[in-house]
Amino acid sequence: MAKQQKHTVRIIAGDYRTRLLEVVDRDGLRPTGNRMRETLFNWLQPFLYGSRCLDLFAGSGALGLEALSRGAHAVTFNEKDREAFQVLRKNVEGICKEKDRFQLMNIDAIQFLSKHTEEFSMIFLDPPFGMPELLMKSVELINTMPIYQSVKYLVVERSIQMPAIQLDGFVVHREMRTKESNLSLFVRSS
Repeated sequence: MAKQQKHTVRIIAGDYRTRLLEVVDRDGLRPTGNRMRETLFNWLQPFLYGSRCLDLFAGSGALGLEALSRGAHAVTFNEKDREAFQVLRKNVEGICKEKDRFQLMNIDAIQFLSKHTEEFSMIFLDPPFGMPELLMKSVELINTMPIYQSVKYLVVERSIQMPAIQLDGFVVHREMRTKESNLSLFVRSS
């Protein structure tokens, strides 16, 4: 079987500004676009410094590495796809030399949410658009498991065809739409 072709995206700002990230070119794996990422991290900038983040469907690591670049204390990256995980590892280890600032996981996202014990202040949810059930199950676990009470900010990217997400205890702080996706920043209301 032929190897998948790869392309790149860049980190927008911060300590790792302009660094390129390799991306596996495969159906369902698509990094958040530069314009959308730039807007998102402009929204998040006041909340990032010192935060502990989870990039649950990490892919290339673009969201988590942008967070580290802009001052997050630590990021846990999770990617189930083996080939994408190898590229993720190469991207993260090649850019962030402080090993205590990241953790790399290669497991199913729902298993990760069900079993982990680390608290996060911010979670990025950007599952493959063709699998809306992953987003819905992730949101359900975040809503019901006590460990997730520490989450103050939740970033959700979903297909424009998917209905709006409701999260108990969160309000939509900002939203952005493109022709293919909707990006929402939820902030804990209580």
